[in-house]
Amino acid sequence: MRKLVFGVQGRVKTVPAGHTATLIMAGAGDGGLNAAMTTWGRVLQQYQGSMTKLPDPVSTHLGYWTDNGGYYYGGLPLSAKLAYPLFEMLRRAQIPVRYLQLDPFWYPVQSSPCGSGAINWTARPDLYPDGIPALRDQVSGHQIHLSWFRAIISAAVAWS
Repeated sequence: MRKLVFGVQGRVKTVPAGHTATLIMAGAGDGGLNAAMTTWGRVLQQYQGSMTKLPDPVSTHLGYWTDNGGYYYGGLPLSAKLAYPLFEMLRRAQIPVRYLQLDPFWYPVQSSPCGSGAINWTARPDLYPDGIPALRDQVSGHQIHLSWFRAIISAAVAWS
């Protein structure tokens, strides 16, 4: 028997009055994963009433990645102290980097049996003492891509 279960996570203690949830499912039959993703995207656009495809700098512009395999990854995460001179050097060399992807080490990460993930959106003070907004302002004109959350997070903290 196959089951689909969705809704508020079991660890949530209260749910506001009037809370609603929507599930959108889309399949593609024998069309494979690409067809399923295309169908799902169209269904989401129709649901939201928008068929506009927004530009995606990750697929259209050169970026600087600090994710798995990058020089600044894990044991040597890209700190604010390193990021500022790096982007200044890229500007001087006229390398048209348009965005910065920060690996999962810029925020507090906690391990669990299901893997590691963010526990909140607070920048690690040892890497970014002035926070992510200061980094964003320093690399102005560049977008910052952020990684993923752990299933249970302590708080969502705005960084914009």
